[in-house]
Amino acid sequence: MLTEELIERLPITKGFLSRPQIDFVKSQYAFPALIGGVGSGKTYAGVCRTLGRALLAKTVGYIVAPTYRMLKDATLPKFREIAGDCILEEHKSDMIIVMANGTELLCRSAENPDYLRGPCANFAWLDEAAYMAPYIWPVILGRLREVVETEDGIMLDPTGYVTCTPKGRNWLYDVWVKRHGLDDGYQVLHTITRDNSVNLPETYLNNLERSYAGTYLQQELMGKFVSFEGLVYDMFNEEIHIWNPSQPLPKFIGYEYGMDYGYTNPTAITVHALCEPRFKGDDWDIQVAEIYERHLVPGEVVAKMKALYKEYGRGRVEVDPSSPELIRLLANADINAKPANNDVKSGIQKEQAALKLHNGVPRSYITSGCIHTKAEFAAYCWRTKGRDPEGELLDEVQKSDDHLMDARRYRRMGHEGIGRRALPSLLSAGSG
Repeated sequence: MLTEELIERLPITKGFLSRPQIDFVKSQYAFPALIGGVGSGKTYAGVCRTLGRALLAKTVGYIVAPTYRMLKDATLPKFREIAGDCILEEHKSDMIIVMANGTELLCRSAENPDYLRGPCANFAWLDEAAYMAPYIWPVILGRLREVVETEDGIMLDPTGYVTCTPKGRNWLYDVWVKRHGLDDGYQVLHTITRDNSVNLPETYLNNLERSYAGTYLQQELMGKFVSFEGLVYDMFNEEIHIWNPSQPLPKFIGYEYGMDYGYTNPTAITVHALCEPRFKGDDWDIQVAEIYERHLVPGEVVAKMKALYKEYGRGRVEVDPSSPELIRLLANADINAKPANNDVKSGIQKEQAALKLHNGVPRSYITSGCIHTKAEFAAYCWRTKGRDPEGELLDEVQKSDDHLMDARRYRRMGHEGIGRRALPSLLSAGSG
């Protein structure tokens, strides 16, 4: 697709692309996927392929990230950095980038795939696709219908491509590995974190390698599709438990929150909308939002909760009981914060019961924007005996990347059930 000459003209950091990055940028397959470890340069390679494709002929393309925040904070800044004066103009209100040759790049979030049902396109890039819901890919395929011709008379068939660090064996594994292969135009390229060592400090690499072991290391640093043995919530199914954004949300009758505080580790907050019963005895909820941020001091956490109260509504906040000072600060700010019940086994059992099907439906969902919650569901597992990741499972959970799982568990243990206590209505909740 791209010539060596064009690659040489791209403003690559330190003039270096790794072999997996080059293979991805130049791939002639219709649907290449660059699957790599953290920091391996996946987004950089995605920008280079997108930039090259955009400049080959005037057309329409998509740049898609899991959320608008990730699009604005990570994907688009990297694209602007590399593209430079190849960008003619930006229409920020419409999230459209116009390239120097007239190509239009539609910058979109995957939170509601139906919003992508717009113009036909010649190419689409999904950055950090593992965080996206499975129904994004059929929608993207439906947009890829435009064949364009270069000035040299070469016809360019549509292409869709993804870059990401894998998150378990989710829909990407199903589509690119189990269902399709090279004969169908689906190519998987793997890159490890150290492939990008020329652009990464050695201390950063050493710290990463000390932080991970076993299956997590294989996924996060080696970029491999792995299956976590002994998943705590093995009943979680993306196609069942992620609320389809094309379906209208039910009537909400109240809100509840869970919070796991950290500074070096992320502070995790989950927002749960309590839903009007679907049938007699029904008690169900949808996690409609998440906060997942590092280096928040207590005052900033209070501000986050005030903003959530304003956006969603008042409700009880079940907080990590090891954070009494934070609980006091939240209470002083008129936030209904309580120390959570940290009975791990009981909390897990209650969460498992809510995820299981009752009358053909679960009692707990998450929305597609809760990308870190989805990722933790795919990796939250029981500890194994010794250092063997496939060894005997122990009756305790692995303490790694579990912050949102803890927040959900805290909230679940504080939930008393619809009808057992007064719940704020939407109108009264909005006043806080």
